[in-house]
Amino acid sequence: MKQQLATIFLLSLLAGSVPAQSVDQKIEKIRKLYAEVAEEVEQADKDPVEGSVKRGLVMNELTINKNNRVWAAVGTFRVTYKFYYEGGDAAPEPDRLVMVSVHSQHAGRFLTDEYLVGEDGSLLFYFAKANRDGPHEQRVYFSNGKAIRVIEDEKARDKLTEEDAKHARSIRGRWSEIRKLFEISNNDWHGGK
Repeated sequence: MKQQLATIFLLSLLAGSVPAQSVDQKIEKIRKLYAEVAEEVEQADKDPVEGSVKRGLVMNELTINKNNRVWAAVGTFRVTYKFYYEGGDAAPEPDRLVMVSVHSQHAGRFLTDEYLVGEDGSLLFYFAKANRDGPHEQRVYFSNGKAIRVIEDEKARDKLTEEDAKHARSIRGRWSEIRKLFEISNNDWHGGK
């Protein structure tokens, strides 16, 4: 009887640790993909012609308020979107978005957002870095459309708070708008395909 209880206890412990392992495994895959893509993005930025050979990354850039004009009730304001996608000679049409980086400047505040995209077009990872109040760095990992881990200034949590869930929905909403912006710009480029 004691041996059966010990076996049941051990199995329940193992069953409880399996989801944590799968979250860690998913995050490790996302980190590996992010490192690969970030290296290719850096190569593509340094040398647009020869830079990214693995995926054949192409980059489109869209800048809002490029001349840094002062906006009423905002001050100086500029937002630059960089869309990295498979294209050029590597693809017949540039349509597989891989990563998007958004650099925002509002007066003296700076914010950089990065969105890593899965092969199916889903959001896998969000990274934000800011020089403002609140977390200076934030990472949110996604799986099947849900946030699975949040890291703020190196403090990680897998049990997401209600505020985390709300923020993840906000990130997914922004991601949806950014993806539409990319699709519209590509549609214009390809003659309204």
